[in-house]
Amino acid sequence: MLKILIVDDEIILRKGLTKAISKHNDFVIAGEAADGVEALSMLEQHSPDVVITDIRMPNMDGKELVRVITEKFPTVRKIVLSGFDDFGYVRDTMKNGAVDYLLKPVDDEKLIQLLKHLSEAIDTEKRDKEERIDQNIKLNESLPILKDRFLETFITGNNPNITTEELLAKFDYYGITIDVEDRFSAIFISIDNYRQFCYQQGEEEGKIKYFIVRNISEELIREKVECFSCLTEQGLVIFIKTSCREVLSHMVNSIFYNLNKYAQIRFSIVLSRSNDRLENLSVLYKEVCHDLMLRYYADTGTIIGNSREVSFSDWDIETEAIKVEFEKRLERIIESSNISEVKSAIEQIFDQLRNKNTHPGDVNQITADMFAKMRFKFNDFERAIDRLNSGGVNYLKEMQLIDTFDEIKKLSVFVYTELIKQIIIIRGKKDKKIIEIVKDYISKHYNEDITLAKITELVFVNANYFSEMFKNNTGENFIDYLTRFRIDKAKVLLKDVAIKTYEVGRLVGYDDPNYFSKVFKKVVGITPSQYRNIVL
Repeated sequence: MLKILIVDDEIILRKGLTKAISKHNDFVIAGEAADGVEALSMLEQHSPDVVITDIRMPNMDGKELVRVITEKFPTVRKIVLSGFDDFGYVRDTMKNGAVDYLLKPVDDEKLIQLLKHLSEAIDTEKRDKEERIDQNIKLNESLPILKDRFLETFITGNNPNITTEELLAKFDYYGITIDVEDRFSAIFISIDNYRQFCYQQGEEEGKIKYFIVRNISEELIREKVECFSCLTEQGLVIFIKTSCREVLSHMVNSIFYNLNKYAQIRFSIVLSRSNDRLENLSVLYKEVCHDLMLRYYADTGTIIGNSREVSFSDWDIETEAIKVEFEKRLERIIESSNISEVKSAIEQIFDQLRNKNTHPGDVNQITADMFAKMRFKFNDFERAIDRLNSGGVNYLKEMQLIDTFDEIKKLSVFVYTELIKQIIIIRGKKDKKIIEIVKDYISKHYNEDITLAKITELVFVNANYFSEMFKNNTGENFIDYLTRFRIDKAKVLLKDVAIKTYEVGRLVGYDDPNYFSKVFKKVVGITPSQYRNIVL
């Protein structure tokens, strides 16, 4: 609705204009003033969209009023009322920002038409402004992504024809202050088995983890020196404007300590062995990516900062012998359904591969070959695989997503243990549907008070027996499963801005908002509010 301020020293004219304008629902009179001084006071108070002012008035005339309004209230439209003898004044007011003028006596129909035109123009301007704001918001949100894409293209050497001037201009556009003579070292941080993590937990969870890693790392580095970072498919590479090994070593240790404390995920850090200028950042990146292979046989997340060569043993007679032994032991275990031997047998074989420093590709080849042979030889092994796949575990696929030896060993122990369990079931040892019943119950009643006692009453078994059975069949404790299920539901609800954060907890079974926030942060790594800000 258009708000209008009428300014004229003739009260009869003011009231006449007010009456004519008030007949239309799209307009509202914000006030009346007898001169320019009074009008300026009302402008501050009522913020009208349009001012209709006479030219000749005492104290402050229309010409001066238009000038002051244009200077102090540039968005307000000005319409001037004048007689035939005031053309010079009208010309000056038009120069000072008046949008139009009307001759006295005012034609009501012309006035209303002019106001309608101004209303449409103001509405269009507001929409355009909102669209520009929306576009700027979207641009600001997309800038970090565009920045990473540009930097990744540059450091991977996929844009070799870019000139130094173009490169510096790009860096400047993304807010990175840099000089061609600057020398950089690189710190590369890679979440170990990140692709497997995303496969199991979802890419959204992976992005959250790298968001935490990036924030912590950049904050620690910027306390000392300038830097810029790029998130690539392999990990987070941070280029630091220093070549001092003492400073770099201190930074790496500080990052490693804080990420271990706060990120709650395994990761490895590589410190470049050299430093270089802007045009050779791709060389530094290739160096740290190559050295990252040294994490393969590390038992935990590690810092790779020395210059030892990355080397693994080639396939030879000893490797072939390990493979043959692996095949024989697996056959005996499957034939006898001896679940107690699975863990020790697989761990012993893998330890032999580790001691030989077997190439990662050969480790994958041996494990894949064994899996294929067992699948071909035992029909119930094939059926067990189908059951495992239907439960969301795909051994061969996950194996290709793993970066570290110990995780492959862990996955292999888990998969073969689960397969033997399924074989036992398939062979008639035990075939119960308790777990399916419990999961179905949780999916329908997760927002209610669910206790272990209530569940055991539902399936008619004692608590100890159920707890062991649930852990053996799902790989996690009943409470952990229930918590994860509720938190997954909470993450979906948090994407709906119509639902308050504290209401989400109640909707998934947590009546206490503080307890819900604590559980959410323990599982996800960030609070519900922080999660909502990231994913929306």
